[in-house]
Formats: sequence, structure tokens, C-alpha cells
Amino acid sequence: KLKLQDKVEDLLQELSTAKEEVKQVSTSLVFQERNRDELLHLQETINTLRNELSEAQEAAQEAESKHESEIT
Repeated sequence: KLKLQDKVEDLLQELSTAKEEVKQVSTSLVFQERNRDELLHLQETINTLRNELSEAQEAAQEAESKHESEIT
């Protein structure tokens, strides 16, 4: 009877350890998912800014060309 009780206690300890490991992995996955979402958002922002920069450069070139043509 004592051996069975010891075995049950060992199994309960293993279960507790396994639950803690699952909790840690779950927390890690949530953290990774948040980081992934943030990275995707930052990549979208970078693409938007690149497009805006390209448009601004084109507008500046057009303005410069127009100015030069008005001078000559």
C-alpha cells in the first residue's frame, strides 16, 4: 500500500511538472506570436514608407525638371 501511495505521489509530481512545462511553452508561443505580428506590422510600415519615399523622389524630380525648363 505504501508503494502505491509513493507511486501516486510521484505521478502527481510528474503531472505538476508537465503542467508547468505546458504553461511555459504556451507563454513562449504567445510571445512569439506577438513578435511575429509586430514584425509583420513593421514590414508593412516599411513598405508604405518606401512607397511614399519613391513618390516624393519622383515629385521632386518632376518639380526640378519643371523649374529647369522654366529657367531656360
